[in-house]
Amino acid sequence: SAEPSISAEPSISAEPSTSVEPTMSAEPSMSAQPSISAVPTISAEPSVSNEPTSSSPPSMTPSVAPSVSHLPSAVPTPLDTAGAIVIATVTSAEDLADPTSAQSLAAAFLQADTSDLSSPETTTTELFLERYAAASFLISAGLTDNAQAGVDTCSWTGITCDTSDRVTAIVIDSFTGGSTLPSELGSMEGLTQLFATNGNFVGSVPDTLFTETMTVIDLSNNALNGSLPENVCNATGLVDLIVTGNDLTGNIAENFFCLTTLEFLDLSSNSMSGEIPTQLGLLSNLLILDLFDNFFSGQIPTEIVNPGMLYLDISFQFDLFGAIPTEIGSAASLTLLSLSQNFLDSALPTEFFNLGALTYLDLFDNALSGTLPTQVGTLGSMQSLFLSFNSFEGTLPTELGNLINIATFTAHGNLFNGSITDGVHPFCDLSFVEFTLNCLLVSPNCATQCFVTDV
Repeated sequence: SAEPSISAEPSISAEPSTSVEPTMSAEPSMSAQPSISAVPTISAEPSVSNEPTSSSPPSMTPSVAPSVSHLPSAVPTPLDTAGAIVIATVTSAEDLADPTSAQSLAAAFLQADTSDLSSPETTTTELFLERYAAASFLISAGLTDNAQAGVDTCSWTGITCDTSDRVTAIVIDSFTGGSTLPSELGSMEGLTQLFATNGNFVGSVPDTLFTETMTVIDLSNNALNGSLPENVCNATGLVDLIVTGNDLTGNIAENFFCLTTLEFLDLSSNSMSGEIPTQLGLLSNLLILDLFDNFFSGQIPTEIVNPGMLYLDISFQFDLFGAIPTEIGSAASLTLLSLSQNFLDSALPTEFFNLGALTYLDLFDNALSGTLPTQVGTLGSMQSLFLSFNSFEGTLPTELGNLINIATFTAHGNLFNGSITDGVHPFCDLSFVEFTLNCLLVSPNCATQCFVTDV
């Protein structure tokens, strides 16, 4: 069984893109997804172009506490000092009492830093808290060298600030820390973007990340577990939420659908389950929905799409069944649709062929039946079409010849019959074509190798 490969997660750019054109050169591989070439975002904050791929899942084994050899040993901070009083407003006494916690080590770091930057008495309380939260986060990630005494927080590697020296973005990638995400990040009142990718954060996603200023949360390829938080409605401006490649469980909570500004939601390659909620229809600005490789069950809700959606992948669930909703045909801007490796068992709805912008369609490994309608020829933008391992029957319509942009086509493991005539079907020029396990008589002049076996 195979699922389309993905070469990279979407890059974060300054302007939204309306082009999502995944490429495919061979039979889909179930270990990865089709690529997304562009993802809408906001602001001109630092771009992240080296997103991890889902074909290399992160280790789910928690590491030991991060090494902090160059930091002072954590010691109890006198609670009557100004710094300790401020820290106690955002950190529990239990975390501060643990000498190995990132919070305790960050407090000790600030206590040992004699510069004016590390005391609320010589800087503002807000900047002091941001320095403490940034230090806690970097220590949690094992990036202790990034937190430097006597150096302005805005100059630490991975930290970006605005002209008022307020932290606006944190960008780290390929780190080795195995601690939990510190909830203290929520005290950064100006933080708008968090990229902590391809690392080894463990534990749950703290609900304190969902602040009213946050626009992008990307925690791809860590070892996060547990359910997504329910208390997320403070994030009234969140545009991108990307948590692919973790070990998140549970279902999508109802409160999640208050995030009406979401444009990009990627929950792929986790262990989430339950039915796909009908409330997805409330996310009217959603352009990209990626649920690939989870354990969602039941039927695909009719509310799964909106008219402006560009990318929908709900493949590799194995427990989705029933018909393909006709409402999918209303997403006229859709360029990628992947429903492979489920138990869908209907014929293709006529509305399906309203998707004139579709370049990639993957229906591989379901129980779909009926004939391939002649309307398939209206999908003029199609580049990759996967129909293998279903129960389609009848002849391949000559209207397939209208798909002048198609480069990849697979249809083996069906009940197709008839013949392919030179000049009617453009299959001789395809980069990859496979009709094995069909009863098709292929023209002897066709240079592409096709087979007539196991009828």
